[in-house]
Amino acid sequence: MSNTFARALACALTFLLLTPATAAAQTESEFQNSIEDLENYEVPEEAGSLTSNWVDPAIRYDLDPTSLAPVPDFDFDTLHDSEVLAAGIASAVENDRLEIFRDRHLRVLQVIDTLALEIKGVQAEMADLQPQINKLVDDIDIENGHLDRLAGEIDDFQAAIAEFAISAFIGEDDSDEIYLTNPNAELSAGRIVTDEVREEQRVQIGLRSDEVAEREVTLDELTTDLDALREIMDGLREERAQFHAFRNEAMELTDQTAAQYQVVLHEQIPEFVEGTDIPLVALNAYVIAARTLETEDPVCGIHWSMLAGIGRIESIHGYFGDSTLDINGNTTTDIHG
Repeated sequence: MSNTFARALACALTFLLLTPATAAAQTESEFQNSIEDLENYEVPEEAGSLTSNWVDPAIRYDLDPTSLAPVPDFDFDTLHDSEVLAAGIASAVENDRLEIFRDRHLRVLQVIDTLALEIKGVQAEMADLQPQINKLVDDIDIENGHLDRLAGEIDDFQAAIAEFAISAFIGEDDSDEIYLTNPNAELSAGRIVTDEVREEQRVQIGLRSDEVAEREVTLDELTTDLDALREIMDGLREERAQFHAFRNEAMELTDQTAAQYQVVLHEQIPEFVEGTDIPLVALNAYVIAARTLETEDPVCGIHWSMLAGIGRIESIHGYFGDSTLDINGNTTTDIHG
């Protein structure tokens, strides 16, 4: 046996004898916190029932499943940080059941992205609609301004006509009196001018009254258009608020799907890695031990596979005799060797 191998073997045996699987996890720099006790692991309240009927959030929020946003890229390693599994180890437990809960989490994230796009689309419609509303409001103000002006001008003409009538009544203009006593008498120049002025004023009143009628029709049309656009805008606001409510609800749903994924992941920990006789919890300990030694004693140079070989020979990875490994990596019966 070479000195190098002997030293590596001594390092490995010392580490295995002195460091339980869960204790190894505590020493790894990535997992400084105390290890979660999974032996009595309880499903977190936010996980909900793993056996409950799954309702596709796209259907729940009445979204077209064929027009959803692309499935997002999501690093599931962020859900593997359970203070138990070393980085990269969880990929060894991929299976159909875990894939179901993985897909559920991705679906919720996809729906969240879709709802964000829906909100963006509604906001774009509102942004396009607002200038049209603003223009209608301005046009209505202009029409109302014209109507106020016309009403003032009509009032002025009517006041002028009334003033002429009053002047004639109190005798300031004797043309009417002469005309009444002698219908054949020639009208004075003043009377002729007065009649012309009055007639012109009546014509102007008529013209302005016609314009008032036309502008009132225009104003009614503008008001109708404005009411219609405001109704559309109100509908868009309600739609946007609904999408925001759905998105907030879906974001809360991610806590549930993430918790469910972690529960299923933890359930796989005592199981064997596919194609091997190594339980995941043991593989996890070997990898963490090797990484820890690489940091604390780089000269040792031991690889996790060497630790796995020693573990296989010494205890069949904790399955010697009637023993098995629990979720925390503890043997169910003592193994002495």
